[in-house]
Amino acid sequence: MRDPRRNETGFALVLALLALLLLTFLGLTLATTTSTELQIANNYRWSQQALYNAESGLELAKRYMQEYTAWQIFVPAPRATADMGTKPAWTSRLGPAGEENRSFENYLCDTSAVGYGTVLDIPTFTYAFQNVSTFFGQPVSGSFTVWARRKIDVAATGEVADSVQNDRLILTVEGTAPYAYTAADVAAYSSAFRRRAVRVLEVEVRKVDPSECENSFQGQAGMGALGSNYDACSAVKAEGVPGAASEVVPNN
Repeated sequence: MRDPRRNETGFALVLALLALLLLTFLGLTLATTTSTELQIANNYRWSQQALYNAESGLELAKRYMQEYTAWQIFVPAPRATADMGTKPAWTSRLGPAGEENRSFENYLCDTSAVGYGTVLDIPTFTYAFQNVSTFFGQPVSGSFTVWARRKIDVAATGEVADSVQNDRLILTVEGTAPYAYTAADVAAYSSAFRRRAVRVLEVEVRKVDPSECENSFQGQAGMGALGSNYDACSAVKAEGVPGAASEVVPNN
């Protein structure tokens, strides 16, 4: 008589191969997931570093701009409505690595033909605030670039022109995560250069005279009910006193 168990010969081998295939699939899936999560974490890290560099560049720019009474030295003269589509003439210094100055970057993308504006150039500095990777001997983990431009005034008729005010500007700051760039990379706009992590901030800054009263507050905690924490800068003005000659009466 034939042994009925002979038909099960090799079953353990097939089972082991199936188990091995399943474990291999699980291992590959886990490796792929881990690699993806690691890439996401790296992207977030460099994105945050680029943001920190942009914020640092902005604060440094504001700090050194405070030393100048008027800011017209940082931007071209205001243009009239008829000239708004023409890029202004401006003489700029090269960047720290000898790369071309980045003034008016992206000027083709807006109707005012000014783009980000002119690269902020402090006269006492060796280079303009462009692709700054070292500041006063301290390395920057990446780099930053700062641009300055005038505000755009819009008339009631819809016409636009550069603002003539010299005490306020628009600052655009680009922060970049660590990247070993070269002038050739920038000129060729290489794929490695395009993949760098970049964050861009834009703010309006206004110069205020330090002698103005509203800047004299020294940690005021608020006006108490019995007159505590009184500050001379908060003195009541005639406009708010009932019956005063210059009282301002709101419209109903």
